[in-house]
Amino acid sequence: MIKKIIFALMIVVFLAGCGASSGKDSVYLDWGHMAYSWWGYKTPVEDETLKRSQADEWWGKKVVAPGEIEE
Repeated sequence: MIKKIIFALMIVVFLAGCGASSGKDSVYLDWGHMAYSWWGYKTPVEDETLKRSQADEWWGKKVVAPGEIEE
């Protein structure tokens, strides 16, 4: 039983470290975005969720590479 608890704590610490080290290169903008993506996704998307995702810029901004023309 103790080994299972220690193993679970090690996994939690490892995942927390991975998330902390990613900085701004994270897939999710914030905890709200992650929670929505994992558990809250509904089809069709509710108006409130759509407004929040646009206001918080969950989908990021388009990145244009040097020499590339923005469409």
